Amino acid sequence: MASSINAILNIGAGALFANQAAIQTTGNNIANVNTEGYSRQKVRFEEYPSLDYSPGQMGQGVRAAEVYRMFDRFVEKAYLNKASQADRWETQTNLLQSVESLFNESNSPGIASAMQKFFDAWNDVYKNPASSSSREALLSYATTLAGFVRETDAAMQYMQSQMDTMITQDVGKANTLMKEIASLNLQINAHSIPGSNNPNTLMDQRDLKVRELATLIDIDVIDRGEGHYTITTAGGKPLVEEGVAYSLFYSGAASFKDLKPGSAFDGDLGFVGNDEYEYTLEVVTGGDVNDTGMVPAPAGTAMFRVSLDGGKSWLKDDNGNDMLFPANSEDTQVQVKDLQIYFSGATQPMAAGDKFTIVPKSGLYWVSPTIGVDVTKSRDPIQWLATSANGLENITPQTAADGTENSRRVTGGSIGAYFDFRDNQLGQYRERLDAFAQALTWEVNRIHSQGVGLEKLDYALGTYKVQNTTVPLGSGSSGLVWADRLQAGNITIAMYDKTTGDPVLKTDGTQAMLDVNFDPAVDSLDDLVTRINGTLDSEGNQMLTASIVDGRLQVASTDPTRSFAFAADTSGLLAGLGINTFFDGEHASKMAVRDDVRNNTNLINAGRVNGGAEANSGDNITALEMAQLANKAIKIGTATQKATSQTLVGYYATIVSKVGGDTAAAKYNTALYGAMAQDLSDRQDESSGVNLDEEMTNLVKFQNSYKAAAKLITTADQMLQTLLSLKQ
Repeated sequence: MASSINAILNIGAGALFANQAAIQTTGNNIANVNTEGYSRQKVRFEEYPSLDYSPGQMGQGVRAAEVYRMFDRFVEKAYLNKASQADRWETQTNLLQSVESLFNESNSPGIASAMQKFFDAWNDVYKNPASSSSREALLSYATTLAGFVRETDAAMQYMQSQMDTMITQDVGKANTLMKEIASLNLQINAHSIPGSNNPNTLMDQRDLKVRELATLIDIDVIDRGEGHYTITTAGGKPLVEEGVAYSLFYSGAASFKDLKPGSAFDGDLGFVGNDEYEYTLEVVTGGDVNDTGMVPAPAGTAMFRVSLDGGKSWLKDDNGNDMLFPANSEDTQVQVKDLQIYFSGATQPMAAGDKFTIVPKSGLYWVSPTIGVDVTKSRDPIQWLATSANGLENITPQTAADGTENSRRVTGGSIGAYFDFRDNQLGQYRERLDAFAQALTWEVNRIHSQGVGLEKLDYALGTYKVQNTTVPLGSGSSGLVWADRLQAGNITIAMYDKTTGDPVLKTDGTQAMLDVNFDPAVDSLDDLVTRINGTLDSEGNQMLTASIVDGRLQVASTDPTRSFAFAADTSGLLAGLGINTFFDGEHASKMAVRDDVRNNTNLINAGRVNGGAEANSGDNITALEMAQLANKAIKIGTATQKATSQTLVGYYATIVSKVGGDTAAAKYNTALYGAMAQDLSDRQDESSGVNLDEEMTNLVKFQNSYKAAAKLITTADQMLQTLLSLKQ
């Protein structure tokens, strides 16, 4: 009988302890109602095993088995994915709104209005070609237009540089978080006793840091319980494996090679220049490196094609065929888009299928801790990247020509947003603005270079340099920015008497004209100089002297009493070399009015040398053609955008439309993913959030249970006292 009373006492004591634990847990929930990342906790009650007894099995009460947290892992996994995308698009929306203001001309004048005034000014010069005021006005509007183009590009370039700073900061945060999560995994594993002891506070801290990591980069989580917790990128690269933390490395430009098995190629890939795109080179025809300088490359030279989206598409020529480039040496670098590419140190040929990657920008790399090298402290990280083969992978976000993203790379979080904004969006805007500036510069210079101003020329110095003066100017190895626009044709130059202004006549009475034939596939700058210097008048005298000054062509009159003017150019060579042109600069960032034109408005070419070699001050043919350029359809395109025929005004409008469209799309995605993330967060809060009304109800419930357990002990004590009094 006594043992039964003791059993009642034990049941009461166990109930007291269990409900005390429940009250303490409830109090902890109430205390942490406003604590970020706190998950509501509950006590799991467990019945003690019953004992066989008379009249039957008798229960032994209850115990508080464990304190666990209310947390839905499946909802959290879905939330991390949507939250990462929501943060990416919210960040991108804010960034794009800054770009949108650059192209918004509703509140202030910009490129479009300046361009219209530029063409209108040419129309005024057409009406009065000898008017100095019309020429000054034209110069002012041209300077304003070029300035707007430069400033717009400079603003976007500055934004790109800011992205580098933001990425560096976020990569540092991500690496710190990964280390902290790995450390928490070790602590959780050390304190975990399944079914008995749950380190809830540590797990809350870990989940809070995982959420923070998801705002930086898109991740996936595999939770096998306790500290067996793995985080990977959405593309599958591990970031945390239990107690092991990997790292991300943000580095400058680098190049890599991926040779086909059996390839003996032992050279290195080099490049000059920068670009927002990542270049993939694939050898189509195996062979040697071309170090002869011959163009086209001699038989047996390796030929490669180029992709800007990891091999999903390849650069095409005007006929839709893959563009092939020779594997040239450093002395004969080949121009591919904005890079000059070359191979060096090779003693063995390339094999078809060999691949090379150029990352001409700062990129993001996944680094395995098995490398044993702290790349963040490497003295020469770029070189280290270029020579490392194991434990390193490029995960820089990459967007294909069709707009799809490389799912093996980073696609979410603020890091994904910064990269996409820097490379894909700003990169495309700058590329299209470059295409616009180049088309405007080329078309204006093409017309202007064949015209004549109020003054003839004593000399003309080109503004565009040639890197290699021995190779054909139409070759990508020449280094001439306009090489692909040149065509076979003829240049005609008329000679004049400086005193009278009349055309110089030969002894046979005909006009002294200099005709220069040119073929871009054959003639180099050296060939051109030789040809000009070898042209003689009827008396056997050299008419003009040509030379090369710092890679630029200079043409001057050999006789101080003579001047000259360019009458015609069917090849585009004058515009390509920057001779007798209006604009200078090959990119939006460098667009400007030529110095000599800006300093002397008489060199603004409004007229044209007529069939009698006359250049009259009242001639306005060139000015008219310039004014008509506003409505002329021309071919404009980029490496990733097929060339289309449209006006300059129309093409610029497409840039503005794209910026607006991208901003609208980002706002839509921000709302979409933000709503989905909020919904999942609310669902998680339904499980893990603290509800004060519910906790107060639980507090009353456990308090009453505690009182009842105390009453049970009091009752057992009275029973025991009654039993003991029987002896008296």
